[in-house]
Amino acid sequence: MMKPLLIRNGHIIDPSQKLDEISSLLIADGRISWLGGKDDTPPSSGYDSLDAGGLIVCPGFIDLHCHLRQPGFEEKETIASGSRSAAKGGFTTICCMPNTNPPLDSQAMIDYVKSTANSEGVIRMLPIGCISKGRNGKELVEMGELAKAGAVGFSDDGEPIKSSRLMRQAMEYSLAFGLPIIEHCEDKLLAEGGQMNEGIIATRLGLCGIPAAAEENIVARDITLAKLTGARLHIAHVSTEGSVELIQRAKEKGINITAEVTPHHLTLTEERVIGYDTNAKVNPPLRTEKDIKALIRGLKEGVIDVIATDHAPHTDNEKLCEFALAPFGISGFETALGSLMSLVHNGQIDIELLISKLTVEPAKIIGDRFGRLGTLAIGAPSDVTIFDPGMEWTVDTNKFVSRGKNNPLNGERLKGRVMATIYKGKFTYKDDSVKLEAKALLAAGLMLPEKGAILFSIADKDKAEALPVIKRFFNTGCRLYATEGTSAFLQSAGLPVKMIGKKLSEGHPNVVDIIQDGTVDGVVNTITGGRVPLRDGFHIRRAAAEKRIPCFTSLDTARVAAEVLIDNHKSFSVKSLPDYRTEESA
Repeated sequence: MMKPLLIRNGHIIDPSQKLDEISSLLIADGRISWLGGKDDTPPSSGYDSLDAGGLIVCPGFIDLHCHLRQPGFEEKETIASGSRSAAKGGFTTICCMPNTNPPLDSQAMIDYVKSTANSEGVIRMLPIGCISKGRNGKELVEMGELAKAGAVGFSDDGEPIKSSRLMRQAMEYSLAFGLPIIEHCEDKLLAEGGQMNEGIIATRLGLCGIPAAAEENIVARDITLAKLTGARLHIAHVSTEGSVELIQRAKEKGINITAEVTPHHLTLTEERVIGYDTNAKVNPPLRTEKDIKALIRGLKEGVIDVIATDHAPHTDNEKLCEFALAPFGISGFETALGSLMSLVHNGQIDIELLISKLTVEPAKIIGDRFGRLGTLAIGAPSDVTIFDPGMEWTVDTNKFVSRGKNNPLNGERLKGRVMATIYKGKFTYKDDSVKLEAKALLAAGLMLPEKGAILFSIADKDKAEALPVIKRFFNTGCRLYATEGTSAFLQSAGLPVKMIGKKLSEGHPNVVDIIQDGTVDGVVNTITGGRVPLRDGFHIRRAAAEKRIPCFTSLDTARVAAEVLIDNHKSFSVKSLPDYRTEESA
């Protein structure tokens, strides 16, 4: 059982609930268990605390489009390395494309990805199945089999479905499963031999261009087929102004269509290719400033539904070659937020819209088969991303977790960085600057005796720090009891103390007995007992919990309690009991 985590003082932005405020949330048992004001106290047992002051706290990012390369291309990326890279980028759910070797065109391959993700991954990974067997565009896969196995959509990504007849059949069959057809829109005949966007820069560089029409032709065809069949159509990596216009008209007619755009198509133009930088070679290619303006407008007006990375890692050797020979693709998990935040900082979009396109909107496309994703609502899986919107940092691809270092932003300064990623209540990424504070709290409604007997059992490492705290209890008139090692320490410090039993590790039961028979009115115990349940401090904590007397399991809470006594207050404001069962199950 994982210890609960309180994220306090953060700027919580959750578009699914229209939340935009400084607040706190509590994670327990892998779910969001409480939301409250920054000064509110959660109704929970002991927890770790993370001060998120100055940081944005939002639902975990969801990526509908990435390439993890396994099986078949593990030198580029593995499920393990890809999931860790995604976590560093703030993603808690990613959908992996099926262009592996062998491709994800059977239940066995879907099962392989799922089992590998469960054993080696650190976040939620959802497979997308093929449309055609072997991705050869000739024969449909067993779509029902893939849907039952857990596929979240169907795509031959990297290859469009050339046959309009086959695409119609795929859309008609997909209706039975309620899953989207995800299309890589590219007219291969128009794009044949193309290396970058068709235009003056391609001409100047002597490179064959890929016209915008190569994308728009297939977008238009698939919209027509979606209207005919009523199927769910999702357009991958939209890159042109014309595509935005086609999708907008389709939505106005009520056609069931959604679309995505990548961070690089929103922030980089074809000019990045100048100098023949193969890391800027991507399909569809980087377009013009005019296209970028149309894509941003599409985001703001709801024409484009989500932002997806199209993370496409490659080896260094593959990219260190002539431009025409290099593969298409950018390794984009770890720079996604930083590059997208440039749109926020220069006023092109607002932060709420950006978070929406990375969280609740992709969650709508996935549906609720895997729980309530993209939200911080009470009861939802505790998938959380914490980032600093103003932190500046320099991209160093050598420090990427991903095996793919192919990113054109290497060496550039970005503003906005992920500080922590939490998946099902567990940190899957945490920046070194993020520190946790252990908090142990008191039982609700318990009265702290104004004057009473306090039992101390202090770990050796805590004794020097504990001495001023113990003296404060003594100065209020409390009688001091202590276990053997702590008793000797207090006597050497000149404090009158009554020793109870011997060292806890010797298992003397009279330590617990004196709690159970009511001899003491409170306990200060900082001995953890490690992972063995029947040792050291565990017995004390359990006995205190059963007797319902205050048990301070950290010096922080003990220090506050001593101050309460000094002020002659009879009650302690923190309201939850240390959960000794967490210790036991550990």
